[in-house]
Amino acid sequence: MKSVRNIVGSNSTPAKLGKRVADYEALCKMVRSNLPAPLDQQLKATVLQAGVLSLFVSSPVWASRLRYAAPQLLEQLQQHGLGVERIRTRILLEAGIKPSSLKHKTLSLSKHNGEILRQTAAAIRDPDLSEALLKLSRHGEEGK
Repeated sequence: MKSVRNIVGSNSTPAKLGKRVADYEALCKMVRSNLPAPLDQQLKATVLQAGVLSLFVSSPVWASRLRYAAPQLLEQLQQHGLGVERIRTRILLEAGIKPSSLKHKTLSLSKHNGEILRQTAAAIRDPDLSEALLKLSRHGEEGK
């Protein structure tokens, strides 16, 4: 039977994986230290690949705020010699949570707006556009 030292030696896959995790944690810590509060607390993870630093946050709002801070952050990280050429933001959702933007939304057209589209279609000389507007106008709901 192999000893734990032989299984988890410095050249083993678990040891390499542990090293990579430690590297990612160190990178995340460095990025956090260069972000203003409260952005620093919203950063969930970082990945640096081929000069592109991906920053993961929990919501689109924080991703937007992070994009505004990205130019200054890029400059600071380049001064640290990280080899970052570009920063992109990504949203890291918690397991089982579906964002409202991905839920299927049923859109409707009021009867009044359907009538406006029909009137516009009648006044337009372009037959393709007129036909498209008429098709769209048929989605007007009854009773609204």
